[in-house]
Amino acid sequence: MSTNGKNYSLENLGALSNWSQHAFTHAAFPQPIPGKKFVKDSLGLSSMEISFNSVPAKGAIPFYHKHNANEELYLFLSGHGEVQVDGATLTVSEGSA
Repeated sequence: MSTNGKNYSLENLGALSNWSQHAFTHAAFPQPIPGKKFVKDSLGLSSMEISFNSVPAKGAIPFYHKHNANEELYLFLSGHGEVQVDGATLTVSEGSA
């Protein structure tokens, strides 16, 4: 749910346990990617992209990608796993950024 005012925007995706209800559709994949929601448009952002993601145990984001103009920040709120960046595999867990 989004709320927008003159000098603010608010997006509320609800409880972390319910994020899997959101899905991202991309032309390169036959099925929507569950647990992913972009909020750039709903927040009216002009130079930042933000997405919320919920990946199930033993799950993965099914694509590699890169950004040319902006950094990408991942904040891990719960769980643990591995992330691949520039050929390195990094161990992450709750509280990692």
